[in-house]
Amino acid sequence: MLVFTTIGSDLLLNVSPKHPTTEGKRPFRAWLTLYGVLALGTVPLPRLLTRRYGLTAGRRSGYALLAAHLCHLVFLRITLRRSRRVGVLPMPDVADALTLSRGTVAATLIAVHGSGVRDRSGLAGRYAWFALLWGETISDWLDGPLARRRGSTRLGSSLDKEADSWLTLWAALSGIAWGDLPPWCSLAPTLRYALPLLARGHSTIVPPPAWQARWAKRIGIAQMSLVTIALYPGSRHRSRGLIRRVSSLVAFASLVSWFIQAVDLAYRKS
Repeated sequence: MLVFTTIGSDLLLNVSPKHPTTEGKRPFRAWLTLYGVLALGTVPLPRLLTRRYGLTAGRRSGYALLAAHLCHLVFLRITLRRSRRVGVLPMPDVADALTLSRGTVAATLIAVHGSGVRDRSGLAGRYAWFALLWGETISDWLDGPLARRRGSTRLGSSLDKEADSWLTLWAALSGIAWGDLPPWCSLAPTLRYALPLLARGHSTIVPPPAWQARWAKRIGIAQMSLVTIALYPGSRHRSRGLIRRVSSLVAFASLVSWFIQAVDLAYRKS
Protein backbone atom coordinates (compact mmCIF):
# COMPACT_ATOMS: atom_id res chain seq x y z
CA MET A 1 0.00 0.00 0.00
CA LEU A 2 2.89 2.35 0.71
CA VAL A 3 4.15 1.71 -2.82
CA PHE A 4 0.90 2.84 -4.40
CA THR A 5 0.61 5.95 -2.23
CA THR A 6 4.21 6.94 -3.06
CA ILE A 7 3.60 6.63 -6.82
CA GLY A 8 0.14 8.15 -6.59
CA SER A 9 1.37 11.19 -4.67
CA ASP A 10 3.92 11.94 -7.39
CA LEU A 11 1.25 11.74 -10.09
CA LEU A 12 -1.14 13.87 -8.03
CA LEU A 13 1.38 16.66 -7.57
CA ASN A 14 2.61 16.37 -11.18
CA VAL A 15 6.18 17.01 -10.09
CA SER A 16 9.03 17.22 -12.56
CA PRO A 17 12.16 15.04 -12.43
CA LYS A 18 14.21 18.22 -12.96
CA HIS A 19 13.24 19.33 -9.47
CA PRO A 20 12.05 22.90 -10.23
CA THR A 21 12.02 25.61 -7.60
CA THR A 22 9.31 28.24 -7.25
CA GLU A 23 8.51 30.94 -4.78
CA GLY A 24 5.33 31.48 -2.82
CA LYS A 25 3.01 29.06 -1.09
CA ARG A 26 2.73 26.45 -3.85
CA PRO A 27 5.84 24.40 -2.88
CA PHE A 28 4.91 24.68 0.80
CA ARG A 29 1.44 23.28 0.15
CA ALA A 30 2.84 20.65 -2.21
CA TRP A 31 5.08 19.22 0.53
CA LEU A 32 2.23 19.06 3.03
CA THR A 33 -0.10 17.53 0.43
CA LEU A 34 2.54 14.95 -0.41
CA TYR A 35 2.80 13.81 3.19
CA GLY A 36 -0.98 13.79 3.51
CA VAL A 37 -1.31 11.47 0.51
CA LEU A 38 1.37 9.17 1.90
CA ALA A 39 -0.36 9.12 5.28
CA LEU A 40 -3.49 7.71 3.63
CA GLY A 41 -1.66 4.38 3.34
CA THR A 42 -1.77 4.00 7.13
CA VAL A 43 -5.48 4.80 7.58
CA PRO A 44 -6.71 1.16 7.40
CA LEU A 45 -4.43 0.04 10.26
CA PRO A 46 -6.68 0.96 13.24
CA ARG A 47 -9.64 -0.68 11.51
CA LEU A 48 -7.68 -3.87 10.91
CA LEU A 49 -6.47 -3.99 14.51
CA THR A 50 -10.03 -3.42 15.75
CA ARG A 51 -11.32 -6.41 13.82
CA ARG A 52 -8.51 -8.65 14.98
CA TYR A 53 -7.80 -7.52 18.56
CA GLY A 54 -10.85 -5.60 19.68
CA LEU A 55 -12.11 -2.04 19.96
CA THR A 56 -9.67 -0.95 22.66
CA ALA A 57 -6.61 -1.90 20.64
CA GLY A 58 -8.05 -0.22 17.54
CA ARG A 59 -8.79 3.02 19.37
CA ARG A 60 -5.36 3.14 20.96
CA SER A 61 -3.67 2.58 17.62
CA GLY A 62 -5.85 5.25 16.01
CA TYR A 63 -4.96 7.84 18.66
CA ALA A 64 -1.27 6.96 18.42
CA LEU A 65 -1.37 7.11 14.62
CA LEU A 66 -3.09 10.50 14.65
CA ALA A 67 -0.60 11.89 17.16
CA ALA A 68 2.33 10.61 15.10
CA HIS A 69 1.07 12.19 11.88
CA LEU A 70 0.34 15.49 13.61
CA CYS A 71 3.86 15.58 15.06
CA HIS A 72 5.31 14.80 11.63
CA LEU A 73 3.30 17.60 10.03
CA VAL A 74 4.40 20.10 12.68
CA PHE A 75 8.04 19.12 12.17
CA LEU A 76 7.65 19.31 8.38
CA ARG A 77 6.07 22.77 8.56
CA ILE A 78 8.88 24.07 10.77
CA THR A 79 11.53 22.59 8.46
CA LEU A 80 9.89 24.01 5.35
CA ARG A 81 9.58 27.48 6.84
CA ARG A 82 13.23 27.50 7.86
CA SER A 83 14.21 26.32 4.39
CA ARG A 84 12.09 29.04 2.79
CA ARG A 85 13.76 31.72 4.92
CA VAL A 86 17.20 30.54 3.82
CA GLY A 87 16.42 30.34 0.09
CA VAL A 88 13.90 29.26 -2.52
CA LEU A 89 11.81 26.29 -1.44
CA PRO A 90 12.04 23.43 -4.00
CA MET A 91 9.09 21.43 -5.22
CA PRO A 92 9.03 17.80 -4.02
CA ASP A 93 9.65 14.90 -6.36
CA VAL A 94 9.79 11.09 -6.26
CA ALA A 95 12.94 11.02 -4.10
CA ASP A 96 11.28 13.28 -1.54
CA ALA A 97 8.16 11.09 -1.58
CA LEU A 98 10.31 8.06 -0.78
CA THR A 99 11.98 9.96 2.06
CA LEU A 100 8.68 11.08 3.57
CA SER A 101 7.28 7.57 3.25
CA ARG A 102 9.71 6.51 6.00
CA GLY A 103 7.84 8.92 8.24
CA THR A 104 4.63 7.02 7.56
CA VAL A 105 6.46 3.76 8.35
CA ALA A 106 7.52 5.23 11.70
CA ALA A 107 3.90 6.28 12.27
CA THR A 108 2.83 2.68 11.59
CA LEU A 109 5.26 1.38 14.22
CA ILE A 110 4.03 4.01 16.67
CA ALA A 111 0.42 2.96 16.06
CA VAL A 112 1.15 -0.73 16.61
CA HIS A 113 3.24 0.13 19.65
CA GLY A 114 0.47 2.34 21.05
CA SER A 115 -2.20 -0.30 20.53
CA GLY A 116 -0.69 -2.42 23.28
CA VAL A 117 -0.74 -5.50 21.04
CA ARG A 118 2.40 -7.65 21.25
CA ASP A 119 1.51 -10.26 18.66
CA ARG A 120 4.71 -10.55 16.64
CA SER A 121 3.54 -13.54 14.61
CA GLY A 122 -0.01 -12.21 14.06
CA LEU A 123 -1.58 -9.41 12.06
CA ALA A 124 -0.02 -6.56 14.04
CA GLY A 125 3.49 -7.95 13.87
CA ARG A 126 3.28 -8.80 10.18
CA TYR A 127 1.86 -5.40 9.25
CA ALA A 128 4.62 -3.62 11.18
CA TRP A 129 7.35 -5.88 9.80
CA PHE A 130 6.43 -5.40 6.14
CA ALA A 131 6.15 -1.64 6.67
CA LEU A 132 9.61 -1.63 8.28
CA LEU A 133 10.98 -3.69 5.41
CA TRP A 134 9.76 -1.06 2.95
CA GLY A 135 11.27 1.77 4.97
CA GLU A 136 14.73 0.26 5.32
CA THR A 137 15.07 -1.23 1.83
CA ILE A 138 13.25 0.25 -1.17
CA SER A 139 12.61 3.66 0.36
CA ASP A 140 16.11 4.06 1.77
CA TRP A 141 17.92 2.56 -1.22
CA LEU A 142 16.21 4.55 -3.96
CA ASP A 143 15.75 8.06 -2.57
CA GLY A 144 19.49 8.80 -2.45
CA PRO A 145 20.32 7.81 -6.07
CA LEU A 146 17.20 9.60 -7.36
CA ALA A 147 18.09 12.74 -5.41
CA ARG A 148 21.67 12.77 -6.71
CA ARG A 149 20.42 12.23 -10.25
CA ARG A 150 18.37 15.43 -10.28
CA GLY A 151 20.64 17.34 -7.89
CA SER A 152 20.39 16.94 -4.14
CA THR A 153 19.17 19.83 -2.01
CA ARG A 154 19.91 20.85 1.55
CA LEU A 155 16.26 20.36 2.46
CA GLY A 156 16.18 16.84 1.00
CA SER A 157 19.38 15.83 2.79
CA SER A 158 18.07 17.15 6.10
CA LEU A 159 14.75 15.34 5.77
CA ASP A 160 16.56 12.13 4.77
CA LYS A 161 18.69 12.16 7.93
CA GLU A 162 15.73 12.95 10.16
CA ALA A 163 13.58 10.23 8.58
CA ASP A 164 16.35 7.68 9.07
CA SER A 165 16.87 8.67 12.71
CA TRP A 166 13.17 8.71 13.56
CA LEU A 167 12.56 5.34 11.92
CA THR A 168 15.61 3.83 13.65
CA LEU A 169 14.36 5.01 17.04
CA TRP A 170 10.88 3.51 16.69
CA ALA A 171 12.21 0.36 15.08
CA ALA A 172 14.45 -0.13 18.11
CA LEU A 173 11.58 0.53 20.53
CA SER A 174 9.42 -1.94 18.61
CA GLY A 175 12.20 -4.52 18.74
CA ILE A 176 12.35 -4.07 22.50
CA ALA A 177 8.56 -4.22 22.94
CA TRP A 178 7.79 -7.36 20.93
CA GLY A 179 11.08 -8.49 19.44
CA ASP A 180 12.89 -9.55 22.64
CA LEU A 181 15.73 -7.05 22.16
CA PRO A 182 17.47 -5.69 25.29
CA PRO A 183 16.36 -2.21 26.46
CA TRP A 184 19.74 -0.56 25.88
CA CYS A 185 19.29 -0.96 22.12
CA SER A 186 17.29 2.28 22.16
CA LEU A 187 19.96 4.36 23.96
CA ALA A 188 21.93 5.52 20.93
CA PRO A 189 18.85 6.34 18.77
CA THR A 190 17.43 8.34 21.68
CA LEU A 191 20.67 10.14 22.51
CA ARG A 192 20.99 11.15 18.88
CA TYR A 193 18.42 13.89 19.56
CA ALA A 194 20.77 15.44 22.11
CA LEU A 195 23.37 16.18 19.41
CA PRO A 196 21.67 19.39 18.17
CA LEU A 197 21.84 20.73 21.73
CA LEU A 198 25.60 20.22 21.73
CA ALA A 199 25.89 22.08 18.43
CA ARG A 200 23.85 25.06 19.58
CA GLY A 201 25.81 28.27 19.56
CA HIS A 202 28.41 27.01 17.07
CA SER A 203 28.56 28.95 13.83
CA THR A 204 30.30 26.27 11.76
CA ILE A 205 31.11 22.67 12.56
CA VAL A 206 34.03 20.95 10.91
CA PRO A 207 32.69 18.05 8.79
CA PRO A 208 33.50 14.64 10.28
CA PRO A 209 36.24 12.56 8.65
CA ALA A 210 35.31 9.95 6.06
CA TRP A 211 36.08 7.01 8.34
CA GLN A 212 33.66 8.30 10.95
CA ALA A 213 30.86 8.64 8.40
CA ARG A 214 31.49 5.12 7.11
CA TRP A 215 31.56 3.75 10.67
CA ALA A 216 28.24 5.40 11.56
CA LYS A 217 26.64 4.16 8.34
CA ARG A 218 27.71 0.56 8.90
CA ILE A 219 26.55 0.63 12.51
CA GLY A 220 23.18 1.95 11.39
CA ILE A 221 22.82 -0.80 8.80
CA ALA A 222 23.72 -3.46 11.36
CA GLN A 223 21.27 -2.04 13.88
CA MET A 224 18.34 -1.96 11.44
CA SER A 225 19.17 -5.44 10.16
CA LEU A 226 19.07 -6.86 13.69
CA VAL A 227 15.78 -5.14 14.45
CA THR A 228 14.28 -6.54 11.25
CA ILE A 229 15.43 -10.05 12.17
CA ALA A 230 14.12 -9.63 15.72
CA LEU A 231 10.69 -8.51 14.48
CA TYR A 232 10.41 -11.23 11.85
CA PRO A 233 6.98 -12.87 12.31
CA GLY A 234 8.31 -16.41 11.91
CA SER A 235 9.47 -18.67 14.72
CA ARG A 236 13.07 -18.12 15.91
CA HIS A 237 13.33 -19.66 19.38
CA ARG A 238 16.78 -21.11 18.74
CA SER A 239 18.29 -17.82 17.56
CA ARG A 240 16.76 -15.59 20.24
CA GLY A 241 19.80 -15.73 22.53
CA LEU A 242 22.21 -15.09 19.66
CA ILE A 243 20.21 -12.08 18.48
CA ARG A 244 20.24 -10.58 21.97
CA ARG A 245 24.01 -11.01 22.30
CA VAL A 246 24.77 -9.56 18.89
CA SER A 247 22.33 -6.69 19.43
CA SER A 248 24.12 -5.82 22.67
CA LEU A 249 27.42 -5.55 20.79
CA VAL A 250 25.82 -3.39 18.09
CA ALA A 251 24.21 -1.21 20.76
CA PHE A 252 27.62 -0.68 22.37
CA ALA A 253 29.14 0.22 18.98
CA SER A 254 26.26 2.67 18.40
CA LEU A 255 26.99 4.36 21.72
CA VAL A 256 30.66 4.65 20.77
CA SER A 257 29.64 6.22 17.45
CA TRP A 258 27.35 8.65 19.27
CA PHE A 259 30.12 9.60 21.70
CA ILE A 260 32.50 10.36 18.82
CA GLN A 261 29.88 12.57 17.16
CA ALA A 262 29.19 14.33 20.45
CA VAL A 263 32.89 15.07 20.94
CA ASP A 264 33.12 16.46 17.40
CA LEU A 265 30.10 18.72 17.90
CA ALA A 266 31.40 19.94 21.25
CA TYR A 267 35.04 20.61 20.34
CA ARG A 268 35.61 20.59 16.56
CA LYS A 269 34.67 24.12 15.53
CA SER A 270 36.10 26.26 12.81
